[in-house]
Amino acid sequence: MIQAVFFGDGGITAIGANCFNMAIVGSLSAYAVYRVVSWRASLWSLRRVIAAALAGYAAINLSALCAAIEFGVQPVFFHTLTGVPLYCPYPLSVSIPA
Repeated sequence: MIQAVFFGDGGITAIGANCFNMAIVGSLSAYAVYRVVSWRASLWSLRRVIAAALAGYAAINLSALCAAIEFGVQPVFFHTLTGVPLYCPYPLSVSIPA
């Protein structure tokens, strides 16, 4: 909220999408990847370090994928009567690879 209110980045209406991407998708995917990779590893094993690295990598990329999907569906749902997109002019075919 500080970022939206004081810095004007994203705005108040983007708080829900940001919270979903960072708090739900990011944390749950990181937890799942870490648990799967580090399953039954000892507390001081190298596999836990690798699991943490893979969990962070997966969380960042899955959160970015969700943000790309959110940007890509906006032209479908939010456009003027003439079909001009209101916010993000790029469809899913552009936003996901970017």
